[in-house]
Amino acid sequence: MTATPTFDPSPARAAWATSPEAAAPAGVLVLPTGAVEQHGPHLPLGVDAWIAHAVALGAAARSGRAAVAEPLPYGCSSHHLAFAGTASLSPATFIAVVRDVCASLARDGASVLVINGHGGNRAALDVALVELGAVGVRASAVSYFDLIRDDLPELADDEVGHACALETSLMLHLWPASVRRDAIPAEPSAAAVARCAEVIAALTPTPRVDT
Repeated sequence: MTATPTFDPSPARAAWATSPEAAAPAGVLVLPTGAVEQHGPHLPLGVDAWIAHAVALGAAARSGRAAVAEPLPYGCSSHHLAFAGTASLSPATFIAVVRDVCASLARDGASVLVINGHGGNRAALDVALVELGAVGVRASAVSYFDLIRDDLPELADDEVGHACALETSLMLHLWPASVRRDAIPAEPSAAAVARCAEVIAALTPTPRVDT
């Protein structure tokens, strides 16, 4: 069994308040989304959700203009169901859950930003956003790894993917006890992991992720 992330009582986490302004500074609530699926023999099942949550908390704390809702850890992972431990939502269920959660978060007038950590969620998120827009809910979504080229241009194409050097390095940076170092396969190679870790550590010397 691998270690799980320590609960982070970050002030960026959304909390109940007597006014929408106090609950969500500048009227922005961030919803992290991810997946529960295999990430090779060396990483935990919850990598996508853990990293998306960390990115959301880091970005909100740095900006001071947003609050982070509790994450939606399950996503569209039917393509991983052949691997033990995977838990998947159908696209229709994921769309419905995202739509209902975002509509709930937006009831007090906040805009919702989904920070996604799983590639398999992107198409369903697009549909959810269209449905939300049709009923007047202001929401948008971004996958943190789609922006990685702007923040980490040093990384090569083969270092960004599924259970890749990037994800492995982020997990080593944030929750080192969760990574089975002796089980890291040839791809990502130890050299690629070390390269990513060096870049990430230079940007964020403490165990947090800011974007």
